[in-house]
Amino acid sequence: MGIIDTAVIVIYLGVLVTMGVYFSRRQKTTEDYFLAGRNLPGWVVGFSIMGTIIGSVTFIGHPGEVFKTNMWSLPAHLAFPFVMVFVSIYIVSFYRRTIRMTANQYLEMRFGYPVRAYGAGVFLVGHILHLSVTFYFLAVAVAYMSGWDVWWVILVLGVATVIYTMVGGIEAVVWTDVIQGTLLVLGGLVCVCVLLFSTVDGPTAIITKAWEGGKFAMGNWEFSWFENNQWFYIIGGTLVALQYLACDQNNVQRYLLARTDREAAQGAYMGAATCLPIWILFLVIGAFMWAFYELSTEQLPIEVLREKDFIMPYFIKTQLPAGVIGFILAALMAAAMSSIDSELNALAVVVVNDFYVRLRPNAADKHRLLLGKIVVAVFGVISI
Repeated sequence: MGIIDTAVIVIYLGVLVTMGVYFSRRQKTTEDYFLAGRNLPGWVVGFSIMGTIIGSVTFIGHPGEVFKTNMWSLPAHLAFPFVMVFVSIYIVSFYRRTIRMTANQYLEMRFGYPVRAYGAGVFLVGHILHLSVTFYFLAVAVAYMSGWDVWWVILVLGVATVIYTMVGGIEAVVWTDVIQGTLLVLGGLVCVCVLLFSTVDGPTAIITKAWEGGKFAMGNWEFSWFENNQWFYIIGGTLVALQYLACDQNNVQRYLLARTDREAAQGAYMGAATCLPIWILFLVIGAFMWAFYELSTEQLPIEVLREKDFIMPYFIKTQLPAGVIGFILAALMAAAMSSIDSELNALAVVVVNDFYVRLRPNAADKHRLLLGKIVVAVFGVISI
């Protein structure tokens, strides 16, 4: 890590914290803090949904998986845009006219408060654990590329994320998601360009080698009850997409942010549909990386070949020039932080609206707002 790379990352983190402080001026009520006054453009909602779904696993895990095997995981991802057609037509408008802030509210309407409390409790436990895993997965990759200690990476990125999420509320989260989503895509495109044009063999040789090496294959399409095949992955991917897009508080909350039902539905579909080309982009990076090293005289270290999640970081660390490394690291951080900030805000809205409001129905709105900010800080610290 050179001075330029470090400066890029410091500037990136500084911009996020500044945005949090800027949007804090608008957080006067819980409606502002958790739903941005229900007044956001649909395209911003779409960016936020995309940022919530796409994480550091996409940036690091997908290229490494294709490098080691092939694109067997792609068909499972194909379900997302198709499921979102159903969700955007039927589910988005249903939530907007049925619930106030959380999906668990509908559970109480149908089955009573104990079921709502159970659903909220499971969400809290599962997503706190998921936050912790995301922090660690991100920190290991960043530490490997930068030479920084894993603990300090977790601490610095964690504190920055907690600060802008806590003070800026959901409005800071969704607008930073726009920046983070843009960085993610640009970072992936930079890697593709380097892979295609940095060798003497040229783009045609890279693409041909990846094709001949079977890196664009998608696994076994012959149906069987006893062996892995794509039909089970497609069914599984559809069920995951239904659960995540139709039931998960992270996304349900996004549907409530838009100004109108139409913008909410358009933003929802845009968010899910744009995930597919991004997944394909990073899967293709894995195929091109394999071809790049096959055509290169450089031999990958044994420890890198042994662990697929080190392959992408190793390529970034060794093949990209100063300044670009910092930009790619910022893109990697963006991939993870866009998921982390969304989950922190969702955890806070669940605690306030599914538990606190029930225990103290007459509590002043300013107390609910204060509790929401405290919950973001506390759960952020626990996850760190």
